[in-house]
Amino acid sequence: MKKKKIVVLTGAGISAESGVKTFRDADGLWEGHDVEQVATPYGFQKNPELVLNFYNGLRKQLKSVQPNAAHLLLAELQKDYEVVVITQNVDDLHERAGSKNIIHLHGELLKMRSADDPNEIYDCTGDIKVGDLTPTGAQLRPHIVWFGEDVPLIVKAAEEVESADIVLVIGTSLQVYPAAGLMNCAEDNVPIYYIDPRPSISSKGRLTVIAEKASTGVAMSNFPKFILGDNTDMPDAMFVVHLEYPRFVLNLDTDEVEWLEEFEEEDTKELEAESENLIAEAFNFYEREVARIEEDNY
Repeated sequence: MKKKKIVVLTGAGISAESGVKTFRDADGLWEGHDVEQVATPYGFQKNPELVLNFYNGLRKQLKSVQPNAAHLLLAELQKDYEVVVITQNVDDLHERAGSKNIIHLHGELLKMRSADDPNEIYDCTGDIKVGDLTPTGAQLRPHIVWFGEDVPLIVKAAEEVESADIVLVIGTSLQVYPAAGLMNCAEDNVPIYYIDPRPSISSKGRLTVIAEKASTGVAMSNFPKFILGDNTDMPDAMFVVHLEYPRFVLNLDTDEVEWLEEFEEEDTKELEAESENLIAEAFNFYEREVARIEEDNY
């Protein structure tokens, strides 16, 4: 049974709860540094030592912070969904929380690359200094996408959003392009949840805005209780999947139920009455979905 796919777009707000200071915070690490000084190719060319020291400081800070509840909750979603995290953040908190499929749009602090070849990339856990060279003799620099540079993974990210069943947007101001436009790549019928304590947009149509910090908002996200599914081994059959406990798959052609949980004997007795109601809800969900799809096609 193919899992539904959730694509999560994350920005600085999700890492802020872990103590990572953000670009727009009044007390952020960027204070005292003009963007052009530390986040542009021009700044690196003009004063490479300043730029390298700036990112060395960010890398040191990363060692002192931990994934927060939002990172952990997103990793938990992998049990029931195919999850792709597309992040504008350059930290490794999603990885440490357990997320497996991550696209870093703006690069990674724990990597470095050749100043001459963006495809010559190395792991980096310590400082980078002026005079640290690649085997080909080029100066090493942070593996960060600076302002004015292309975002090489934006096409891959857009393709992931296009194939999403659910989109989550967490802790991003939606002001930095091209990342800000990714949400609009989702198919028209795909629900979008936008989580931000100070949202710049309002709920409308398929868009649900949750005005909370990242950890609270992820926990509040009202994901579907049932979804329609198919099976490549049974191309003519249709299924309803119940995503909450007790999870099950209902074959609508045969009315057979496959339980996805292991029950104790006492649980089985307790669930007998509840299961009848849940299966009835599953049939009702299917009828509503068919009616909605038919309505959308007219």
